[in-house]
Amino acid sequence: MLDIIRDIEGVGFRFKEQFHKELIHDDSYNVGYVLNFTKGENNG
Repeated sequence: MLDIIRDIEGVGFRFKEQFHKELIHDDSYNVGYVLNFTKGENNG
């Protein structure tokens, strides 16, 4: 997952936080990660 975060940060986004949640996809539930990023001039 660290590679994904680095790739996204490489195009101007800043990693903020991650959540480990139950996700729904195609009417089935799976546990996975939600990655939260910010973008803009004031990323601090």
